[in-house]
Amino acid sequence: MSELSKTYDDIRRELGWFIGQSREPEQWEPELVRNVQDVLITGLSNFYWYTPAQGAEAHSWSFLKPSATLGISANTSTYDLPTDFGGFYSDGFTFDTGTQAPIKLVTEEELRAVQGTLAQTATEPSYCAVRPKITNEGIEQIYEVLLYPSPTAAHTLRYRYSIIPGLIDDSNKYPYGSRLHSTTILESCLAVAQRKFLETEEEGGVNHQAEFERCLASSISRDQEFSDGAEGANIWPIEDPQDDLTLDRSDLRQRLGNQLFNKPNPGSWSHDETKEVERVLVAGLSSFYWYTPPEGGETHTWSFLRPSASLSLVANTSTYDLPVDFGGLRLGGFTFESGTQAPIKLVSEGELRTLRGTLAESATEPSYCSIRLKEQSEGFQQIYEASFYPSPTAAHTLKYEYDVIPGFIDEQDIYPRGSRVHSDTILESCLAAGERSGGEPGAHEAEFQKKLMA
Repeated sequence: MSELSKTYDDIRRELGWFIGQSREPEQWEPELVRNVQDVLITGLSNFYWYTPAQGAEAHSWSFLKPSATLGISANTSTYDLPTDFGGFYSDGFTFDTGTQAPIKLVTEEELRAVQGTLAQTATEPSYCAVRPKITNEGIEQIYEVLLYPSPTAAHTLRYRYSIIPGLIDDSNKYPYGSRLHSTTILESCLAVAQRKFLETEEEGGVNHQAEFERCLASSISRDQEFSDGAEGANIWPIEDPQDDLTLDRSDLRQRLGNQLFNKPNPGSWSHDETKEVERVLVAGLSSFYWYTPPEGGETHTWSFLRPSASLSLVANTSTYDLPVDFGGLRLGGFTFESGTQAPIKLVSEGELRTLRGTLAESATEPSYCSIRLKEQSEGFQQIYEASFYPSPTAAHTLKYEYDVIPGFIDEQDIYPRGSRVHSDTILESCLAAGERSGGEPGAHEAEFQKKLMA
């Protein structure tokens, strides 16, 4: 023997000697052949799926949880899984390359519901379900996976799964785990043989059940060196060091991912987890921007939500778009940047129409203005426009202050409003929203209130 791993033939010979005093399979009677095979099946099963004593901790062998790949192609949604597939060990699939979100494992019923309600607009799958494949009589049943949306291009997916071990034979001669645990496997088989064919455990000179349990404890300890990291260990993304105290979109999303799922790295989030982080982020930012004080408390409008802006007027043009985040004109309205012209008075749209019908357009600069919602095309966000009367006869620059409607932070606009001064308060508002999403307000709500008052 050139190695220490015990093969199918090695174990059979040991069992043949133990049961029938013969190490030569070709000399065995049919009954001994059947007995050795029965013991081998039971012994391997006892090793693979060892049942610990009551109160003892169970162990799942690392060698029964391999990594695998699945090649997917465009416009194909269903794929066969390995014949020894016994269930996902991972939460689903991840893409071998790229920054796509992991594919979340759901039930077949949930996948059908998603197919009925979610239009296929994405180019990569977001959900998967596993189901037994329909088989012909006499053919062993295997599993298949359904993906949705269907991929629009070829990809390689990675996953881990739990193995259903097959029986070893002349072709598949090594038991799973035999390179490290051959002695334990053999003792498991000998313990079965001792129970079935010897009257007492002491016959044969060794208590093989006790020896199996001793070897098993050592094997489990050795196998734990190959096991995964601590359950729920949070792995943060590798990024450049922070160079200031301002928190941006990436910082807030990582903190929320860590709070909600113990997963601060967005690359490990499923489609659903990404949506949950975005939902909580919207709630947290909204709570900060438009804080509602308790009854009797004093309201406050953030100064950073009241910016100054300018509007350039050109001759003979009376209507102008206002900023996309415009939420209302502050007191004072529009004033001219230079000159001695009077401020432009804000009136309603109806009043402006009345003025146009009764007031001759003799002035060279506007005296009145109204704000109205701009007629929008379907699918576009509605914005405001300002209409002036009289129309200017020359170019002017107007100054004004307005209330901002904050937009959602994204990959281009990464900083929340007010983050340079209030990053800590914004963070606590978002973490408080995360607490509320899971139930009642907690410590972060109290911390948010405290920082808000500061």
